[in-house]
Amino acid sequence: MGNCAAIQYQGVPRARFSCLQQAAEQQLNIAIGGDAGSASDPGGDNTVTWDFDEAASVLTLQAVNTGYPCFLVKQKLNSFMGTRQ
Repeated sequence: MGNCAAIQYQGVPRARFSCLQQAAEQQLNIAIGGDAGSASDPGGDNTVTWDFDEAASVLTLQAVNTGYPCFLVKQKLNSFMGTRQ
C-alpha cells in the first residue's frame, strides 16, 4: 500500500465538490464529509484525504494507503472532476 501525490484542482465551485462527494460515496463507498478530512472505504483498503477551499475555489485530493497504481488513481480522480491533468 502506498501514497500518491496530491492533486490540486483550480476553479472548483461548491456544486462540483458536492457532485464529487456523491460520486465517491456511490461509486467507491467512501464518504467525503465536510470541507477537509480523510476517509476510507469499508475495508480500509483505500483512503483519500481532501481539502476544499471554497473561497479560493481550490480542491486538493490525495489517495493514501492505496493498493492501486497512482496513475490509475489519478485517472479516476480526474474522471470524477471532469478534467485531464
